[in-house]
Amino acid sequence: MRDELIVTKARQLSKLGWSNRAVASELGVKSSTISRWCAQIESPRVKGIIDYYQNQRNKFFSMDHLTVAEISPKSAKLYTALLYWCEGSKYPADSRVCFTTSDVEMQRLFIALLRKGFKLDESKFRIWLQIHTDQNKNHIFSYWSNILKIPETQFIKPRITQKRGGRYRNVYYGTCTLRYHDYTLLLRLMGIYQRFTKDAFYSLA
Repeated sequence: MRDELIVTKARQLSKLGWSNRAVASELGVKSSTISRWCAQIESPRVKGIIDYYQNQRNKFFSMDHLTVAEISPKSAKLYTALLYWCEGSKYPADSRVCFTTSDVEMQRLFIALLRKGFKLDESKFRIWLQIHTDQNKNHIFSYWSNILKIPETQFIKPRITQKRGGRYRNVYYGTCTLRYHDYTLLLRLMGIYQRFTKDAFYSLA
């Protein structure tokens, strides 16, 4: 049975910034035991390390800032095509623009670039969602409608699935498939990224 006085002392020293090894030496207890006793304590030394790396992450996250407003329509076409190459359905498997992701910000960016780079008929958009049985369909529809600036009248019947085991994000708004019914636009997007990658290959060779 552990001595609560020793445990209390160990935690006090840890809070003062002592390392687990130093506390173990001082109290005559194994370092692994000290580590277990003090696992939930954020010492000044540990906090300093955490703060340092968080500041470093913030520094690099904010180093390069670019907005859609700063992108030319020509560049927007390229960025749209490259995103589509990653997440979009391709001909001949599909004959329409079909971009699927559960990443809200990626879907928001894709449609913003698509609108900036191409002349579109907004009535050709359709949204298809895959959601779980424990989610509120009306709330999810409203959320995506606001994100994409597409009326709910252009949403089609969702696929509702049973949530299964495994890890899920704390905030999940389903998987969104953005469809634009235009065969020629699909071919244009595919042509852009295919030519771009071919040109890049030859320029770097």
